[in-house]
Amino acid sequence: MGETGPTGPAGGSLSVLKAKGTATSSVANTSVDIAWDTPTINTTDCSVSGAEITIGADGVYLFDVTARTTSANRTELIIHTSIDTGGGYAEDTDEIVSDYVARDTDQDTGAVSLHTALDLDDGDKIKFTAEGDCDGTCVLMTAGTILRIIQI
Repeated sequence: MGETGPTGPAGGSLSVLKAKGTATSSVANTSVDIAWDTPTINTTDCSVSGAEITIGADGVYLFDVTARTTSANRTELIIHTSIDTGGGYAEDTDEIVSDYVARDTDQDTGAVSLHTALDLDDGDKIKFTAEGDCDGTCVLMTAGTILRIIQI
């Protein structure tokens, strides 16, 4: 029997988008929108412009968002999700993840990942913000700050 490409529910196809973070920025005790580079894997089902992700087709989207930071002190790194369905961005308080990612100077980098599925409509917009709860510096890194979206 011949091999076929990946399929989603009821024989549909999967669409994948993958991008990486674009810039280092301080996230020490403040929220910063995570901006994304030009996707290395692109799809017509959604697009990325800076921090904004625009959905181009109704469906269920699986999001994997990883934010990586460097810090020389104890840091809790948080990823927030905001969705705009046409009335402006509102934080989805159910779609948040956090963890202590940096403990001290010999463990001064760490990452936190958000994995979620959202049922979205054509035209919806999403953005993710990173925040470091810490006593000193905390810088978002480009290496290891990654976005992957799979539309099923």
